[in-house]
Amino acid sequence: MEGRKSQPLLRLWTLGDFNLARLIATDSHGPARYELVRAEEWRNRGPALTLLKVLLCQEGRQASREELIRLIWHNDGSLNTAHALDSAASVLRKILRTPLHSQSLLQTVRGYGETSLKLSPQSLLWVDADAFLYLASYALKSEVQGQNPLPLLEKAYALIRGPFLRDEFSQPGIQKRRRTIYGAQQRVMFKLVEWYLRAQCPQRAEEVLYHFLEEQPTNEDALGRLMLILGEQERRHEALLMYAYAEDILREEQKEPGQYLQMLARRLRSGGTLYEKQLLYYVGTPRSSLDGIGLMDWMLEGNTMHMDVYTMYDGVYKFTAELDTGSSVGDCQLTLWYAEREREKVFGEGRFLRNFYFEEATERTIKTFCKQFAHDPLFRQEALSEMAPWAQRNALFERNLLSILGEEALLESDGSYQTKAHEFFRWLDQHCAEILALPAYQCLYALDCSPPHQWQQVDAALQDAISLLKLVPGIKPQFSCQGISGKVQYQDYTLLTVSPHEEYAYVSFSALAPAAHDAIINCLPAYPQITTERIPCRFVHRLALRSQGDNLRFREELLELAYQLQKTAEPDWERQLQERPLASWHYYGYPVRIPNIVQGVLPSRLEWLCQSVQIEHTLQLLFHLNAWAKARERLLYADRQGLYEIKSLLLESAYRQEMIQPILYVDGSGAFTKDFQCEIAVELATELFFELISDAIKHDSLANQDREQLAASLFQRITGKQARQQKDIEELDTFVVERYLHACLQELIEEAQISRQPIPPQKLEALLFDPTELLGIEHRRNMPGWDDLDEGELRRLDPEGWSLITFQYSSPDAHYSFHLPLRRAATFLPGDLLERLRSQPGQSREYGSYYGHEITESESQRFPLKQLLYELSIDITHLCPHQLVDKNEYISQRNNWRSYDQSMMDYEDDDEEEDSYEILPLSKQRRQSYPTISCPLCYDAVKEPGRTRLTHWQTQHPNQDLTIGQVAWIFGKNKEQLKQANFALPPDYRLNEKKQSANLGTRYWHIDTLVTAIEQAQEEP
Repeated sequence: MEGRKSQPLLRLWTLGDFNLARLIATDSHGPARYELVRAEEWRNRGPALTLLKVLLCQEGRQASREELIRLIWHNDGSLNTAHALDSAASVLRKILRTPLHSQSLLQTVRGYGETSLKLSPQSLLWVDADAFLYLASYALKSEVQGQNPLPLLEKAYALIRGPFLRDEFSQPGIQKRRRTIYGAQQRVMFKLVEWYLRAQCPQRAEEVLYHFLEEQPTNEDALGRLMLILGEQERRHEALLMYAYAEDILREEQKEPGQYLQMLARRLRSGGTLYEKQLLYYVGTPRSSLDGIGLMDWMLEGNTMHMDVYTMYDGVYKFTAELDTGSSVGDCQLTLWYAEREREKVFGEGRFLRNFYFEEATERTIKTFCKQFAHDPLFRQEALSEMAPWAQRNALFERNLLSILGEEALLESDGSYQTKAHEFFRWLDQHCAEILALPAYQCLYALDCSPPHQWQQVDAALQDAISLLKLVPGIKPQFSCQGISGKVQYQDYTLLTVSPHEEYAYVSFSALAPAAHDAIINCLPAYPQITTERIPCRFVHRLALRSQGDNLRFREELLELAYQLQKTAEPDWERQLQERPLASWHYYGYPVRIPNIVQGVLPSRLEWLCQSVQIEHTLQLLFHLNAWAKARERLLYADRQGLYEIKSLLLESAYRQEMIQPILYVDGSGAFTKDFQCEIAVELATELFFELISDAIKHDSLANQDREQLAASLFQRITGKQARQQKDIEELDTFVVERYLHACLQELIEEAQISRQPIPPQKLEALLFDPTELLGIEHRRNMPGWDDLDEGELRRLDPEGWSLITFQYSSPDAHYSFHLPLRRAATFLPGDLLERLRSQPGQSREYGSYYGHEITESESQRFPLKQLLYELSIDITHLCPHQLVDKNEYISQRNNWRSYDQSMMDYEDDDEEEDSYEILPLSKQRRQSYPTISCPLCYDAVKEPGRTRLTHWQTQHPNQDLTIGQVAWIFGKNKEQLKQANFALPPDYRLNEKKQSANLGTRYWHIDTLVTAIEQAQEEP
């Protein structure tokens, strides 16, 4: 009974997640057992829960009924608040009862003319916030009295799991208490850092600060202290990365770091002396027995706080059971340390002995183990040799826990991680001996442990690769691991052997030169087993290359990569390493060769080009490039669109780095429908409608079934009935159809103008409108459908298709103004900013000047285009299909290629374009036509090419001469295939509507000419 009285009946957690646990049993030989109150008991109990939280925030955990009504219901006259309070109190009393205590922990107190509600004290109702405040206050008193407050500070800090009652930010009755606790949390954290530094434990100080900065990355007090600690350890680059991260966040909030942080960052960059008057400490460079990457992971991932749970003395030994909140299974694990007595009441350094997990982590089990360790030499020898069954099981459990459960389980907040870990522990406890006896396990164990691993030495399987990497200028390998050689399958689990190697092979770098960095990134696609992604379950991004899981292949690919880097390396890389070392993957700005990638430029190169020190030179190059993109007479359309895409990428990157600003919206809606030929389109759509609906009735199946269905649907929309016979069609007046189509088209145009959204091509297709006629597209031989239109042609359907956003850069030395299509700019500009710009349209022109000199278009085009692209490090292989060939030369070659002695293909102007505005989309290219069985005139299906199709033409179209496309259909080919077959039959005549050269114009063949050609071909042997 005494043990039961010494334990709180309820435990309440308010720092972080809100939880309540009831005492369900106690044991004189072990810790008390608590059970969490299930969510079902809280469900629909909002007023009771709020009442509990408000009472916790009142002095003495007590408040009058009137005060509670004011704090919870704000004197709401629409409620019977007195009755609501009584109901909430009744529910809360039931919740606060425990199986070991029949009375509720909520009492009614009467006196001095008022009635109050009061919660039980800390001894019965333990609250983590009150325990934290007590420890924080006691720690400060201990410091004033000249005692070491570090143990108390650690215990107080271990209770901080998050903000106080974080789900109740709007409740006024809680705000004052939250501010008090937040202030105490800050004091405890900074005092803990100070005392860790005094104790020469900078690693733990870093741990506390990193953990705090995860939640508040811009807190300048914490960031300044961390930067000092890192700087004193010569980890200045790491300190500057933390500063840069906070600076980026502040920039997004339109703020900047304080003067002290800016001064500290400048000193770190310049290598100046760092000091802090308030913190007198000595910091040495830390060295860890852990693997290289493991050190920072241990500090950052664990966020561990340690608390002594039991201390026992037996014989000449002192035993300490420690709770490590950052351990693999958290508070389900206790770590046992032992120290041997050196003289009276003086014990030596504590040494790790073992871990206890789950049901083993009880005081009785630990005491029994300690007693046997202290008095049984054979047991002690076995325990220290790590060959005991429990030691082998623990080693296998710790080795496989994260690999088996995975990262998703680790990040779950519902307790499922602990449940799965417990299940795996129990399974392993039953099968450990069987697993260790497996031949496959023993084979892999021998393979990974031979030769014995030596700390600080490169693994044998990576020695050649690491040696080569060390010889490459600008590359500084740091740590590495060859990784495991394989896994063992047993029942439902795939297990790692206990070995010194990690699950994933890797090599990390302390720093890389920008050019070496980009060279590695550019080579990685050739090595599928190498990645820059972080190792699973490690949440610190390091400058490292790791395997994708196949470590054996990774070792081979890493060696190949090292050879490749050695071949392409340049001496200048070493200078870059000294001047601009990289400590994380940036995809930075100096590729060893211009990367041959689809977007043409590395994202990091874009970022580098748009940095403040580089931006003016970049914009000058871009202005020259923009002039080349407008050079219709010198470059082909598709190539110029590639240059416009480069312009878009650079402007987007400059905007994201706040180097340029969008200042103006240029309204291009006036150009909407300027190319529409509505009357012609309506007339042709009407003709097509009658043809299709007639064919739909006349034939059971034709090649154009989809269009016939559209015509049938349109007939029903116009007449309100289905077309079943020819008579139904004859009764429909042509004028009625034209009027209906015209009204529908005008309605679509008006909807687009109101909504400022494009007309959907599907709606135009449903009305049988032809894109060539409606949009005024220059006629092509292959007659494109709506699905065949490119972005430039589809833009004509968009009221904002010609609208622009003006971006501006201005400095004392340079001024630039660039245009970008509205739709392209909308892909990265915030919506509210776009709306603000659109509310005040204006006019502008593209403009560039530096040092007062305006850059002209002719001046820009005198700048060699290839030199521009080289300076920008842009590859145009995928962006410019014709590789920037001179337009006149290209057309001249095409004309020669089309001459009679090569082929008799009809002349086509390759520069078919409708880019009357200066900025056009990509991919306006001629589309390939494909052979079809349908007659190009009547659409009848004629399967057999040659004589059969010729007979069809003579019968159905006796007086119709054939164009090249129709000739191609006769022979069962498209125009490109006809060209490849060296078709050299001269046309009978040309029709040149533009009165140009007699050698130009559409070619035509008489049907008799083709009959003769086929007969001659059949007579030849």
